[in-house]
Amino acid sequence: MSDLPTDRRFIGAVEGVPASPSPISNAVVVGDTCWISVQLSVGDDGRYRPGTACEEAERAFELVFRIAEAAGFRRDDIVYGVPVAAEPKLHFNPRRQRSAGRATA
Repeated sequence: MSDLPTDRRFIGAVEGVPASPSPISNAVVVGDTCWISVQLSVGDDGRYRPGTACEEAERAFELVFRIAEAAGFRRDDIVYGVPVAAEPKLHFNPRRQRSAGRATA
């Protein structure tokens, strides 16, 4: 048997954090660790809030801190961040068409 914690607490809606358009939690707490989803520079309306790199980072971290506090953690508890930047790529074959819900060549 594993000694790893199996209890999970999902942090969904957080006051002051715009609702996500995707069906993911803002964070998941497992044991004494809080895993926070990536946050972007978005306004209260959920739309991108443009600014300088510094301004956008400040807004994103403001959201991270709110989520951490909603999960029962403090800013001082954050010890590690993994910045992830990925651009999803759609693979499209122009010779392939869809007809009546089935792919045809």
